[in-house]
Amino acid sequence: MVGTTRRLPGSNQYRAAEAQIPGPAARLLSQARAGDQAQLRCGQVWGSTCQVPVSPPRYAHSGHPTRDQRQAAARSGTTPGAWGALCKDPAVGVRLALANNHDIPPAILEILADDQHTKVRQATAGHPGCGPQLALRLARDPEPEVRRTLAGQHRDPEVLTLLSGDHSMPVRMAVASQPACPLPALRQLTRDPSPEVRRQAAETAPASWLAQLAQDELDERVLCQIASREECPGKLLAQLAHHPHARTGVYTYVAQHRNCPPQTLTELAQQHSWEVRVAVGAHPGCPPGTLADLASDLDWAIREKVAGNQSCPPGTLAVLGRDTSRQVRQAVALNPGCPPATLDLLGCDPDQETARRVACNPSCTAGQLMAIYTAHLKDPTVRANVVSHPNATPGMLAAAASMDEQWPEVRYAALSNPRCPAQALAYAALSDITACRRAAARNPGCPVETLGRLLNDPDPQIAKAAADNPKLPRYLRAMWQLAH
Repeated sequence: MVGTTRRLPGSNQYRAAEAQIPGPAARLLSQARAGDQAQLRCGQVWGSTCQVPVSPPRYAHSGHPTRDQRQAAARSGTTPGAWGALCKDPAVGVRLALANNHDIPPAILEILADDQHTKVRQATAGHPGCGPQLALRLARDPEPEVRRTLAGQHRDPEVLTLLSGDHSMPVRMAVASQPACPLPALRQLTRDPSPEVRRQAAETAPASWLAQLAQDELDERVLCQIASREECPGKLLAQLAHHPHARTGVYTYVAQHRNCPPQTLTELAQQHSWEVRVAVGAHPGCPPGTLADLASDLDWAIREKVAGNQSCPPGTLAVLGRDTSRQVRQAVALNPGCPPATLDLLGCDPDQETARRVACNPSCTAGQLMAIYTAHLKDPTVRANVVSHPNATPGMLAAAASMDEQWPEVRYAALSNPRCPAQALAYAALSDITACRRAAARNPGCPVETLGRLLNDPDPQIAKAAADNPKLPRYLRAMWQLAH
């Protein structure tokens, strides 16, 4: 039954009536909700069960496509003849899908540029087919979202110059972030009243402008952006460290920059802010005397950065190796410049993580590795790090790779070491343990004879690993590939 009084399916009256709908009608109602004819069918169900009249929808004939079908047609490039009708579709989602279709011609974009919905015009502004003339039209759009999208996507100099004087700050920021922004417009944006726009312009500006921008700037955020530029020279960084409007953020960016002069780092090490001193202690160009001063800082985070600095002198590392903070000692244990005596001391450190890091130090000798190996028999992680070290001896590797080793991770690490003896790898290839055979198959030092045996392994992953081993001759690899 179809009447003249319209009630939307989402109204309170409809919800109350829906609770009284019998089972078959309720199923029809649930099916009716997926399409443009849902309102008509819901009205039929509603009117037949609750006697509430509903007016027919705009598209009531059975041949009209649903909204989902029209959206699919708008996204597709197979129906160009229907684009003219779809660009005037009453559903916003259909027109938006058409505006996001990169195959539509410029004539359709011209129509969509005058759409009443902001999102449709915004998608038109970001369309790759938007030409200069259409972009100039959209640059005068009343909505800032449309102009901002245009500024971020379009590269025409005339359009960007026009938008650089826009009254909306996000639009000017989008212009300032454009690499194709004309230099006169970019110069204008560096003097913008908004600090956010000036900061974005400082990020895009040529390196030759940075000194002048820093001299005229009063906002710390813009100065931080200038100091973070990779092209910023050391002379300008020294000037920024003495800028009258510089604060902690600027000092931190200056101290982190790779071009920061040593003298400036020494001056910044006297700052009260711990963020600045942390950046100075981690800088690879920090002078040794400054690192020695920071090694006695009361903050353990600063001492940790000094201990991990590869430019830190051995004497300072020796002092930090006895630090009360375990984080500092762990950083010393990983430093390649750590003195041998300090490595010996840290290898017996009560903190197990410190000993583990000593076992990963590339400067650790074979004797030191053996001492760590025997001192931590009950720690499989330390022993696995030891047998993974390039300086591990063949005897140590053979013992760790044998079946007498109680820790599987230690055995696997030893069999993965390229210096593992060939005999140990041959024994591993005959093992019943899959992980041992896999480690032997992947080892670049595995003998060819052992690899040939592993090519016939019942586990296909192990056979594949042996075939991919760089030591396997090409003819054996080719034969295996033909067989598989």
